[in-house]
Amino acid sequence: MRKTGVGLAVVALLSLGMLGWWGGAELRARGVAAATIEIPPGEALRDTARRLEEAGVVHSGWALRLWARLRGSDRRIAAGRYQLEAGLNAIEVLERLERGDVVMVRRTLPEGLMIEQVAQRLFPDDPGEGRRFVELARNPAAAGLEVPPTGDLEGYLFPDTYTLVDPPSARAALQAILRGGAARTDSLRRVARMRGRDWHQVLTLASIVEGEARVAAERPRIAGVYWNRLRRGMALQADPTVAFATGKIGQRLLYADLRADSPYNTYLHAGLPPGPINSPGLAAIAAALEPEEHDLLYFVHAGDGSHTFSRTLAEHQAAVRAARARR
Repeated sequence: MRKTGVGLAVVALLSLGMLGWWGGAELRARGVAAATIEIPPGEALRDTARRLEEAGVVHSGWALRLWARLRGSDRRIAAGRYQLEAGLNAIEVLERLERGDVVMVRRTLPEGLMIEQVAQRLFPDDPGEGRRFVELARNPAAAGLEVPPTGDLEGYLFPDTYTLVDPPSARAALQAILRGGAARTDSLRRVARMRGRDWHQVLTLASIVEGEARVAAERPRIAGVYWNRLRRGMALQADPTVAFATGKIGQRLLYADLRADSPYNTYLHAGLPPGPINSPGLAAIAAALEPEEHDLLYFVHAGDGSHTFSRTLAEHQAAVRAARARR
């Protein structure tokens, strides 16, 4: 009986040793194929391991699952899209899944975009997710986000280059833009608070400056004109606000458009419009906070992207006639 027990123990030890050797060999065996694998949120590890093995990324899905359980990481796999090259073993693949080394995509938002234009830039190949982004930006309360006075996020989607998980989701992209914008404008927000300026109004004026300026150096001067008109109680008469009100962005405005019945029509309504008309960049925001000090009240497009500025209505009318003659 003793000999039998000893024999069984030896067999068991040998079996465990063989299993350990085989498992270690399986873990270190390298896959033969490269593949892009997308792991959806909540996917079971066995399904992920099976797909990795079927794609040839790992030699043994079973070995990957075993190693994950031994490490206690079988529930720490990050969802997302992974670009995995050939020649990785199960240990290396698992480490990437644990770190969340997902494929990233860069999206650049230039200055002056409206919400719908931002969505097009973010989701050029996924109009459905683009529509979802617009819905969230137009109704941030539904997403549990801070809500500006106008009720939507027009003007609050800061222009910058953002690195997002590929493929980006509408909610994740919106949250990344709001976080990035808050960080980039933090110093300007502090300046606004120190000067008693309402940030929403600063963004609103900055968006008009962004819509008007084609020459960077003119931004502070244009902002100065608008501040002068605001202090005097004059209508801003800003064409970009009429374009926003009528939906004629980038189109020629007609005299009939200047009579559009909208609170954003600054030809009909004195003061600032209810909110921003686009997403202004740092330079336009800085101009709204630090306008050029002068006594100018008017400007007109000179025809080359720049403007001709005037102090009096008579000077302005002469400048308008000269601009029309050049055109």
